[in-house]
Amino acid sequence: MIEVISKTGFFGSIGAALTAACCVLPVALMLLGVGGSWLGVFGPLAAVSLYLAAASAIIVSVAWILAVRRKVPTRIYAFLATGSVLTTAAWAVILNEAAINDYLTELM
Repeated sequence: MIEVISKTGFFGSIGAALTAACCVLPVALMLLGVGGSWLGVFGPLAAVSLYLAAASAIIVSVAWILAVRRKVPTRIYAFLATGSVLTTAAWAVILNEAAINDYLTELM
């Protein structure tokens, strides 16, 4: 059970990190010279980024609580640590999106 929750939290945190980058990633790609109308697919992701990041944080937190209460293999802690880092990075990008976009725009 704990393995399923920890893996769900890990993959959820990957999704949260990707959706958090939905508005920063297109600017970064344009800065690298990769542009086009396909970048518009990131727009709908912005609407769900907060919900996905919140769900990921909740799932990873529950998995940490269960892992600490039970004796689990070391690899579970590796999944949880990676999920925690990715979820934290997602929240950092979401909360600082405007500043990151301003910085990347200045580089153009």
